[in-house]
Amino acid sequence: MDNSMEIQDIRTRLEQFQANKDPRLKNTMSVPEMRRLLGLKKTESYWLVHRNFFETKIIDGKMRVDIESFEKWYANQVKHKKVNGEEPGAELMKTSYSFKDAANLLGINSSNLYEIWRDENLETITVDFVKRLPIEVLPCIGCD
Repeated sequence: MDNSMEIQDIRTRLEQFQANKDPRLKNTMSVPEMRRLLGLKKTESYWLVHRNFFETKIIDGKMRVDIESFEKWYANQVKHKKVNGEEPGAELMKTSYSFKDAANLLGINSSNLYEIWRDENLETITVDFVKRLPIEVLPCIGCD
């Protein structure tokens, strides 16, 4: 167990050294670095990469994730959380509410809000297969 931790530490140091040496690598991170950042398993990290959620580049024959596009994706999703760092969805929270959050703001049960939304046929946005309420539509509940 200690050997695997030492190997992982050495690998991380080598990646950091290489990134400091090559200016192209300062704007990117390796897929294993992204995996450790999000606390994911190998399959799920490559699933995110191949779904084109963020930009990737091939540098020296290795796939690397563009840090700027990764941070933009992270700010607009709520499913994945960094192991240590800010909460996900910062940009998403500025433009939309979850049904639960909106119901709490309005002081009603979320099931009642779902019914109102369905009956009024109001706009929703879908993020990671979950419906969210655009902020600009929320004040119109009960408007005719």
